[in-house]
Amino acid sequence: MTTYTASSLIWLGDYEQARHHAERATEAHDATPIGKRSLSREAIAHLDLGIALAFLGSAKEAVTLGLQALSSPRLVAFVQARAADLNTALAIQHPGTSHAAEFESALAATQVGAAP
Repeated sequence: MTTYTASSLIWLGDYEQARHHAERATEAHDATPIGKRSLSREAIAHLDLGIALAFLGSAKEAVTLGLQALSSPRLVAFVQARAADLNTALAIQHPGTSHAAEFESALAATQVGAAP
């Protein structure tokens, strides 16, 4: 449930509370045995935390979390969509920075959001 709360708070623009809930979600995923984890929900938790951090001014940390999510073996459509949201957040909050460019490049390399 913590992951859904973080996503909802991002949509509402409450990035500090979203950060808090996304951190709790990533901690919960980390504490779950690997065979029992939902890899797609884990990737979403990292992306939500990255989005919140991007809006709170921490581009480097946001990109690190985004890259971690992009390395997930479960890059399903809704993970791809959240990765695109992080890319947008970085472009808005940190335009022209090496961090934004790095994530945009990694996102393009995975063909996330590419037309069918």
